[in-house]
Order: sequence, then C-alpha cells, then structure tokens
Amino acid sequence: MNLYAEVKYSQSASSWRVFYHLIRTMPLSVVARILVERKFMTILGQTLEDVQKAATNKDALETGKGSDSSSTAQEKKSKSSKKRKRTGELVKEASECGNSGLQDLVVSILKAVEFMVKSTKNIASTSEGGRRTAFSAEYMKTVIRSGAEESAKILGSWLAILKTPRILTGCGNQPWLSPFIEIWENHIQDDMALIQFSLHCTLPLLSLLQFVKKTASPENDLAAQLEQLIARNIIIPAKAAKAENPKSTLLKELTRISVLQNTDNAPILFEVAIRSIQPRGTKRRHANDESWLQTLFATLKEDMIPQKVKDNSKAICTMIQSAREHKVNLELSILREITSEFALPGYREDWELLAAVIKLDVNVFLIPNEDKDLLNEVLARITRASGDYKSWPKIANQVIYDVLVPLMNEFAKARDLSGFIHHWYGQLVIFEQLRKDQPGTDLESVSALCSAWEDDALQDELKKLLEASLTTQQIVQIIDWLSVKLTESPAAVSVILQAISGSVSREEVVDTVGLRCYHVMFDDEASEKLDDRYKWRSWSIVSHTLSWATVPIIEELSGLWGQLARPFDVLSSLAGVDMALGLSDNKRSRLDALEILRCASAALNAAKKGSHIEVLAKAVLLKLLPRVAWVIKCFPQHLTEGDAAFDFEVCGTRQNTPYRSKSWMTWAFSRCVFLEYPKVLE
Repeated sequence: MNLYAEVKYSQSASSWRVFYHLIRTMPLSVVARILVERKFMTILGQTLEDVQKAATNKDALETGKGSDSSSTAQEKKSKSSKKRKRTGELVKEASECGNSGLQDLVVSILKAVEFMVKSTKNIASTSEGGRRTAFSAEYMKTVIRSGAEESAKILGSWLAILKTPRILTGCGNQPWLSPFIEIWENHIQDDMALIQFSLHCTLPLLSLLQFVKKTASPENDLAAQLEQLIARNIIIPAKAAKAENPKSTLLKELTRISVLQNTDNAPILFEVAIRSIQPRGTKRRHANDESWLQTLFATLKEDMIPQKVKDNSKAICTMIQSAREHKVNLELSILREITSEFALPGYREDWELLAAVIKLDVNVFLIPNEDKDLLNEVLARITRASGDYKSWPKIANQVIYDVLVPLMNEFAKARDLSGFIHHWYGQLVIFEQLRKDQPGTDLESVSALCSAWEDDALQDELKKLLEASLTTQQIVQIIDWLSVKLTESPAAVSVILQAISGSVSREEVVDTVGLRCYHVMFDDEASEKLDDRYKWRSWSIVSHTLSWATVPIIEELSGLWGQLARPFDVLSSLAGVDMALGLSDNKRSRLDALEILRCASAALNAAKKGSHIEVLAKAVLLKLLPRVAWVIKCFPQHLTEGDAAFDFEVCGTRQNTPYRSKSWMTWAFSRCVFLEYPKVLE
C-alpha cells in the first residue's frame, strides 16, 4: 500500500487509521524519509484546513445559517457526487459528515500525529536491527520540523477544529493539544515566528479557551495548556521586549488583531498575564511587573474599537475585577480615564463598571482632580437616574447597593463621613427640585418613587457607621448644621435627621444629642413645611428618639406632650381615625399612618408604669388599636373579593416608594403591634 496515497489530502478516518498502522509497523527511518520527501507537513496542513472548513460548514448548517429547507437539503444530498478525485478522496458534502464521522476523523488524525511526535523522543534503547532509537528520533524530528508560518497554520487549524461542538466530548482523555504544541515548538527559528503565531493561532486559541472555560466537563483540563500557550508566545516575549526596549511595539503587534476581532479577548490576555507573573506566598509583585501590567492594560484598552462601547465597557469591567482579585494596582490616571470614557460618558452610565472601579480604588472619586470632578459627576448621575422614573425601578438596587452604599463606606474609611453627609444633603436638595418639576401629583404619578438618597439602605448603613466614624462633637455639629439648612430645604433635612436619630445608641452620644433632632424638626413648626411624602419622617424621628431616650429625655417629651406641642397635638386629637391610619378610599396610602402608630407604641414601650407619658400613650392607642384590629380581621375578605384598594404588594421593610398599598399597610400594622411593640397588647 502506498503510504503517500493514504494520507494525501484525505478526509477519511479509515485512511488515517491505516496510515497510523503503517507508521507503527514500518521502520521509522523509512517512514521519516518517505514523509519528508512527500512533504507530510504540507499534507497535514492542507488536511486540517479542509477538516476545519467541513466543521465550520457543519456548524453553520446545525445553527441554521445558510441552510435550505429540509426538502431542498434532502434533494441536494441525493445529488451529491460519488466520483473520486484524482487524489483518491471521496467527495462528500459537509452535511453528510455527521458528528460521529467528524469526531472519528479528528481522533484518527490525532493518534497518527501523536505517535509521530512521540517518535521524536530519544529513548535509551536499541531497536531496528541494532540501530539506536536516538537516530530514529532525529529522523522523525525532520518530519515535524517546518517553517514558522506552516507550523502556526497547522496549530491554528487544529485549535479551530477542536472548538467544533461535541468534538471534545465522549472520546476520553485524549492528548488533544500536546502533539500540535510540540510541532509548533519545533518550528525552524524565525524572527517573524511570533507574528506568525499571532496571525494564525491567537484568535482560534482564545476562542477555544473561552469555549473550554464555559464547559463543565473534563476537557476543562485543556485550559491550563491553552493559557500556557498564550503566556509563552504572547505575554512573556512581549514583556521581555518591553523590558529591553521601552519603545517596543511587539505587544501591540501580538494582541491588536485578537482584540479588534473580539473585545472579550482582552480580559483573557490580561488575566493570563497577571497569573504568569503572580508572586508566590506573601511576596509582593516587583515594581517592574506592576508597571508591565499597567502597560498591558493600557495597550489592550487602546486596541478596542471605539464603536463597540458596550462591549468595551464589559471587557474593561472584567479586567478591573481581575486586577482587584489579584491585587494589581492601576494608576489613578488610567482609572479616571476609564471612568470618564466608559463608565460616565455624556449619554449613559455603566453602573457595573463604576462599582468595579470603586472596589479597586475609590481614590478615583475621593482624591480631587483638576480635570474633572468625578465624585460630583457620579453623585449627580445617581440623582438624575433617580428622577428617570421609567428606568429607576430596574436599576435602583444595583445603583444603591453596588455604587452608593460602597461610596458611603469608603468615605467612612477615609474618616470623612461628615463629608458624605454634606453631599447627601446637597443631592437631596437637587432631587427635590427635579421631583417638583415632574407633572402630576404624588399619589397619581410615578414621581412617587423614592430616590437613591431617600432609600432605607442609606439609613441602615448609617446605623453601622455614625458612632464608629464620628465623635460626639462631630455628630452634634452635623445636627447644628442641618438646623441652619432647615429654611433652605426642610425635606432634605428631615431625611438626614431621621437617619441620624435612628443611628444613635451609645450612652455619651444619647446624653449629648438628647432632643436636638426633635427640636430641629418641630420648633418653629418646621415639620408643617414638609411635603406630604416627607411628613412621616418627622414622626419617625420621634419614634427613634423614644427608642434610646433616657429617663430625663422621656420626662421632657412627656412635658411637651402635655403642652400639646408639635406633633403631640395631632396624637392627642386624632379627629379622624381612619384618615390617621391612612385607610381612606385611595389605593395608595401615605406612611404617616404607620409612623403615628409606631410613635404611640414607642412612647408606651419607653414609659415607666404609672408615668404621665404612659397615660397619654394609652389614650392614643385605645383609639388606634381597635381600628387596626378591624383592618387585620377584614384583610382576608378584601383579598378574596378582589378589592382594588388591596392590590397585592410584596411585603418587606425596604420599599422603593413613600406610598404603599393597603395590603402592605396591613402587614406593617401587624408587624408593628405583634413584633416590634408587643407591650401594647398587655
């Protein structure tokens, strides 16, 4: 049988199996001579190109790309040529090559090439009629050694073939890459070798790596080999060239095409670069390595096509996450440029990227920059996003929990929580103006949604940070400053005072703060100037104060209540109980109802038995509780009858609107009486 005829341009698995059998049985020196004479590497390269095309066409047919109707495809199949080419190849349509057939062909090629590569290894033994295997190994090396371009094309075609769906599955643990990597590494030395690798291998290599990482099967073991290929043929040579000549362009030459073709390749290259020079143990990364990674980051960013804005943002976000995970420091100038260009361009915001930048280095926002005030820019964008009432409910959680709350924490770490509170106030003022510019009334329009600055998440976070980050004197200074700002924006003051009053707990802070928050909000009838959406916060300030007040403070409040000072005059009258509980015919209710019940319950909870404030609180609760009981009792009936005022709403303490449904209010009343203040039932 002619060894040459069996493999020339063959896409037949049986031919490659016969070829594999022949090279195993014939003397290697003879095999090597024949294959060198017949230019086996050229044959292999052409075969792999043909297989790659067949695999690509098959994949396109499976996904419906360029496929005809089923009847047309069947007709085409019946008319396919059964003639033989002069090379001995049986002509087949790509659609005739099933999954198993293509996989069988690929495995047959792999086994033949694997044997040839193994035959190049020098084993200390004697064979072939007394001739040492060292000679045979050298013979076989001449077979697989070819020019850099040809070797790169072979490796690139093989990598592209392996990405074909289901090629890697069901074949056991095959050495899919090792033989072809060996062929590449044995190429004839050439100054353009790395460029050839970049042209022919990088794209299929990165594509296969992405494919392998997404699969949860044994072929994931290939990832390490693929990453090693990237490191040896792109990252390490480019790093060495840059160290030798700072003006070297090798890095851009090796990465530019792959990033231009697919922006997702940039994060892969960056992560491989990080891990290829990752220090071991507790050792720190060398300064030149840090500099190199920053250069790589900047180069990959420059390679991205400007028109692919969203793809670029996603890729850069992934790179920043990798930098944070591996503790890579990026220069503030680079991060500021990224923030301006990708996270905060003039027409949109990328909140995920902003969150990644904050986690990596919040100094991008905290350290002033002459060119652009990024802190005020991001805060203004948050306020503006809060005013976009169509999109805000969809992004609120991401903006608040991934951007705003982390920023608040970073201010506290930088010992400048008071600075954040000043920004908080300023943005509340801006939002209130934006809200008033919206058409419609609060209860009838979507402008009833809470902004990021009114969200409970900030209130909850301040509880953790206030006393840990600020001295008692600083807290008092903030309250005094808010009292001055009261005439400018009582709404903004009410939000922050509510947060502060809910964050007080330490004895020395309690003694010093006392009734300051109460007096700011209710002296000179400041609470009466509040819009309906903010009035409930003034009640909440009293409830919070009662929760931590000492005996002298409670006695002072009792005296104010006895004098019918604001807001106790409302508590004592409660002219319309249904209205006071927010149980009118409107579909949505203000939170005043719940906070009035909480305030009276908190007063009874804090009162000593037989005290004056206990008497006052009981008188109010005797009016409120029967009505609350009736509401709870009737709730199942309202749901059964489909009462529109009792529309279903997910119950929870954190909501994104100052107005709630009757069903939510009923749940909140029940929680207040049975869980928060069960003493009122005694």
